[in-house]
Amino acid sequence: MAFFICSFMVLTNGSIAQNSTPPAFGDGSEANPYEIATIDNLYWLTQNSTEWDKHFIQTADIDATSSSTWDEGKGFFPIGNGTTKFTGYYNGNGHVINGIFISRPETNFIGLFGYAMGDAQIYNLGTTNVNITGLRYTAGFIGLLSSGSIITNCYSSGNVNAIGSGTMAYSGGFVGTTTGIISGCYSTVNIQSGLGLIGGFVGLNDTGGDISNCFSTGSVTGVSLGRLGGFSGQNSGSIENCYSTGQVSVDDNAKGGFNGFDWSGIIIKCYWDNETSAITTSDGGTGWSAPISLNQGD
Repeated sequence: MAFFICSFMVLTNGSIAQNSTPPAFGDGSEANPYEIATIDNLYWLTQNSTEWDKHFIQTADIDATSSSTWDEGKGFFPIGNGTTKFTGYYNGNGHVINGIFISRPETNFIGLFGYAMGDAQIYNLGTTNVNITGLRYTAGFIGLLSSGSIITNCYSSGNVNAIGSGTMAYSGGFVGTTTGIISGCYSTVNIQSGLGLIGGFVGLNDTGGDISNCFSTGSVTGVSLGRLGGFSGQNSGSIENCYSTGQVSVDDNAKGGFNGFDWSGIIIKCYWDNETSAITTSDGGTGWSAPISLNQGD
């Protein structure tokens, strides 16, 4: 009877404890990176910010659906935040993290990675079937990527909800805001938001941001007074050889099949699908009615 009562209390508390297990192999150095092999290893990483400047390699696909029970139902703890940024190196090694759940509508920097800066590098990794809610800088992969940081060959899928109530959301299917370098990545995330800069791939590609050879296919839904695009909400950096096919839905203001609003940025060899986006205009990019792909103009 005592065991039953104890179990009932754990379940009704809305939080099931997750084991925090250090990686069995590696010491975090470049020559011997920490090996992230299980959900327990990943949870350990989220809980140990002093390790966020180290080297990591993922050695297996990870099921993160149990994250819906973490932290009183708030879910996954993003790696990197406004206090401690991720400045390390994460090699996904071709693996995925599936089913990340986050419900933190009053918190900024939300994603698998919340905030990366400095010489951070993240590559060869996918986040699939995400279910993510945050306030600002919210995305299916990383909330904010700062200048000097690099992401290559990564992708995201699932659903993202950026609240952005009373403040600009800066949110995208893959990345919320970037001043870093992103190449060879894609997103199929469906994103919806309140007020903000919202894009199928990136909310704000800010000054210094460099995005190339990427695409997005998810839908983008927002409110009036926002800036929305099938690929990017607002661009002040460089976007080259990218495309989008997702539907863009918003009442009015700045919206585009590819980019919502361009602020002294550069958009080269980029395309959007006129039909699937239901938008025939864009502040940058070229509309297309046939199946589109990277290297469209070649």
